[in-house]
Amino acid sequence: MRYLEAGADCVFVPGVVELGAIRRLATAIPGPLNVVAGLANTIDAPTLFSLGVKRVSLGGSLARAALSMLERAGRELHDSGTLGFLDSAIGYADLQRRFSS
Repeated sequence: MRYLEAGADCVFVPGVVELGAIRRLATAIPGPLNVVAGLANTIDAPTLFSLGVKRVSLGGSLARAALSMLERAGRELHDSGTLGFLDSAIGYADLQRRFSS
């Protein structure tokens, strides 16, 4: 593989979603395989690792998840005026501790 010969740390293959194809790629590529999870591929990380994947990227999935939460919160506030979306929110003091560590 030219990427590996040129010094790449891994081979990135976006868009692969079928278990058998992922396993074949991991076997055929003479270096670490990286796939994207959370976009077209919703296979969990432990399964991907069991297929031979060495690195899992999330792309924009975390940002999309955060924006989805923001949308749900806004919808709840608009529709019912309740604050149930805060039930699983990290506490302010804990958040401050995490940023000061």
